Amino acid sequence: MAINPIKVTQNIRESYVRYLTSTFGLRDTNLRNLFHQEVEKFWFTNGPILEATPPFTKGCYLKDL
Repeated sequence: MAINPIKVTQNIRESYVRYLTSTFGLRDTNLRNLFHQEVEKFWFTNGPILEATPPFTKGCYLKDL
């Protein structure tokens, strides 16, 4: 099963937004709405960051070098 990095990034962001908005249960409705708006605007990640690392070439031992 292939991992979709864009979907994973969205899921992480949504989970973090849900965490922040549920952790800070502000009583003032106006302040709570402003907080939710600001949290939704902010992007916590710059990703997804992908790195392609080719495998090492096999064939000899260190002592043979």
